[in-house]
Amino acid sequence: MWIEGWLREEGRILKALSAHGKGMKLHPCRVVTVFLGSSLEKLQRRLDAQVLTGLELKSEMLESADAFVSLLGGGKFPNLSALSLPNFARRLESGGFQTLGEVLSCLPALQGLNLNGLRVTGQLRQVLQDVSLLQQLNVSNCRLSPPDVVFLSNSHHVKTLRELSISGMTNFDATCLLLRNVAPQLTWLDLSGCPKCFEEDFSALMTRLLLQCCFSRLRTLDCRGNLHSAEHPTLSVLEVFRACDKMSTLKTLYLDCLYLNDSGEEQASALLDTMKSKNRTINVQMQHDQDTYKTFFKICWADTAR
Repeated sequence: MWIEGWLREEGRILKALSAHGKGMKLHPCRVVTVFLGSSLEKLQRRLDAQVLTGLELKSEMLESADAFVSLLGGGKFPNLSALSLPNFARRLESGGFQTLGEVLSCLPALQGLNLNGLRVTGQLRQVLQDVSLLQQLNVSNCRLSPPDVVFLSNSHHVKTLRELSISGMTNFDATCLLLRNVAPQLTWLDLSGCPKCFEEDFSALMTRLLLQCCFSRLRTLDCRGNLHSAEHPTLSVLEVFRACDKMSTLKTLYLDCLYLNDSGEEQASALLDTMKSKNRTINVQMQHDQDTYKTFFKICWADTAR
């Protein structure tokens, strides 16, 4: 979603940022990921303000909110539509979040914002209240507080959000509150890695959430990493699959693997196939996550199967 091209601190990126470099001309459809430390000042001089539409900052390259202002403040990038922030080297104080929000409000074309891992506890309003209408938002692992959730669920972004990632949520009621308001517009939802939300009863709570929220356009749903030591894990996964299968727009679903004696693709596919609706064919693939070392299922309906 965020990365199509990479620029690293070597090769042509160093040449472009050197004293004799001629600068970078970036294709307007590319999202650039930059791993830089000491070259921040040179970077802001070389990025073409009229060309750049996406930027992902990595490796805690920003010491403070002031450094962020130096890079992106003052409306320097009027066409920047997608921005992914790193964890700042030092945790931001309240004033830092206000500064961050002021900079983001000066990006008129911004539609996608990735705050993954940035601790915004109690400060989400400061960051987003004046930002242009967002279509993609990632607030995974941001430690959202109840006031943050209330703000977001009632903010001006609710009616425009199409893609939302909220991995790491810990409160089921807060998750429901947020999703009830944004669900009608969502086409993509990442609800993975929220085991504390569903620790009482994964299948019952996940099914309840899916049925209570009006997901009338949802095409992709990620539910991995929520199976919390269930007594009957296979039954839990199957119950969630049954609830998902009722959503006619859903095309791709990611679920934890079934705890079968033989966790083979054929057996899982056959078991899930017996539960599917009569008019929808499915394809089940077993995949491995290199980051978590966990195996999961990718379930595709109809023409999305690969």
